[in-house]
Amino acid sequence: MIVKNIIALIVLSLIVIFANDVINSLLNEVVNLHHVFDNLVGQVFSGGTVGNTLRQLITIFIFPALIAGIPGCVYYLMKKRSMPHMLIIFWAAWIVQAVAITL
Repeated sequence: MIVKNIIALIVLSLIVIFANDVINSLLNEVVNLHHVFDNLVGQVFSGGTVGNTLRQLITIFIFPALIAGIPGCVYYLMKKRSMPHMLIIFWAAWIVQAVAITL
């Protein structure tokens, strides 16, 4: 089992090395999408401390909710039950967005 994990780690590392430009452009698009949502939500809230905090909280929540929610809704409409691992998809998208924004 550990050998499979090591092989997977090596293969994924090689993919990251060779696809570095594509990954950088995707992360830039994630940041740009975050800024678009931030500007849209910023029009609703005031510029005070509470308004900025609410704006940032909602903005960082929207993108992962869409990434996990859209396939989840489609899955629910087709199967009439909740999509397995939807929360894992949400958290993975949230971590990617949080890392992209902070870097």
